[in-house]
Formats: sequence, structure tokens, C-alpha cells
Amino acid sequence: MERLTEPIHLNLLALFYFLFGSYKKKIDYDLILRPHHAYSLLRVAEYAKENEISTVTLLEFGVAAGAGLMNMSQIASELTKSTGVQFKIYGFDTGKGMPPPESYKDHPEYYLEGDFPMNFEELQKNLPKNVELIIGDVR
Repeated sequence: MERLTEPIHLNLLALFYFLFGSYKKKIDYDLILRPHHAYSLLRVAEYAKENEISTVTLLEFGVAAGAGLMNMSQIASELTKSTGVQFKIYGFDTGKGMPPPESYKDHPEYYLEGDFPMNFEELQKNLPKNVELIIGDVR
């Protein structure tokens, strides 16, 4: 929906790249779900390739249902095809949802204890081989 606020010529160009463009061009035009993940992973893959680093490790703290982790995995898979850089992805979570707030910095007005729970078994069976869940207190 955000694209509709852009000038028509940019939307037409984005449509062209969406249909016919490389994965990198789709990232450049924010045509990938979670463009902040896509942009960051593209830049790290390019850096790794320039510096002859074959594998990059990605960490996500707070996996919840796993949508972000799965998105990173999909983007990483596409970038491996185009750059040759491999990605190892680790997701850290308590598996119990949000812990109780300890101070106002935890935004207790927005988040309650138990928000963002995880269905570990369901998520675990859908994860690709290069993604690993680490359950427990990160400390």
C-alpha cells in the first residue's frame, strides 16, 4: 500500500523490476517483504563476497512465531544463489513469550507478560537446515 503514495513513474519502474528484475533490484526498490532485512542481508553478503568470507552468521533475538526468522531464511537463500555466500541463522527465544516488565523502558503500556508466544514444535519442523532455534534465557 505504501507504494501507492509514490509517483506513478516510480511505481511503473518498480512493477517492471518486480516482474523482470534481479533479486538485488527487487531489494533496491523495496519489493521484498521486510525490506530492512533484505537490505541488510544484501549488504553483508556483498561485504562477505568482497572480503572472501564464505559464511555469515545471523542472529535474531526474540523469534516469537518465527515469521521474521523464516523471512531472513528465504532472503538468505536467494542471496546465496546470487552471491555464493552461505548464511547460518540462529534464533534466540525463551519460548514463553515476553518476560514480565522490569521498568518503564520495557514499555509495559505496549507489551504484556506472555505476548508473542512460540509454538516450538510447529516452527522447528518448518525450519530450513541452516536455521537453528536456541530456546532459553539468553543470559
